[in-house]
Amino acid sequence: MAAFIFKALLRKNKRMTKYEVSSAGTTVQIPGLNPDHEMIEFLKQKNIKGRHQSQQLTKEMLLEYDLIIPVIDDCLRDAQRLTQNQKLRDKIMALSDFFSADNNIPDFELKTPDTGDHAALAKNFSTILRAEKKLLSKSEELRKN
Repeated sequence: MAAFIFKALLRKNKRMTKYEVSSAGTTVQIPGLNPDHEMIEFLKQKNIKGRHQSQQLTKEMLLEYDLIIPVIDDCLRDAQRLTQNQKLRDKIMALSDFFSADNNIPDFELKTPDTGDHAALAKNFSTILRAEKKLLSKSEELRKN
C-alpha cells in the first residue's frame, strides 16, 4: 500500500520523474504474487492505481537504492539484518521517522487487516499518507545527503 500511495503523491506533485519507487517485503514466501484484492479495490476508491508483484528485499537492493523505507518496525529490523555495513544500514529509515511531534500521532502501528476490515484499511491508509507527505516534503533534502 505504501508504494502505491507514494507514487500517487509523486505524480500529484509532478515529481514522478525524479524518483524510482519500488516495493519489496522482508518475509516474502511466494515471490510474484499480486497485492491483496481488497487493498487494490480500496485504493481504487481513492483514485490510486498501480501494479505490483511481491518480491523479497535483498542486499543487492540495499546497494542499488538510495533509501529503503520499511513501513513497520519488524520489517526495519529484518532489513537491517541483511547487512552489517553501516553505510548500507544508514540507508534504512522507518516510515515512522518522518512523523514529527506536532503530528499528534501517539503511535505508528499498522496492522494487517482481516478480510473485509475496511476500517483497518482506512486507518492504515491515513497513517501511511500522513507519513509519506512528510517524506515527500523532505525528499529533496534526502537526495542531497
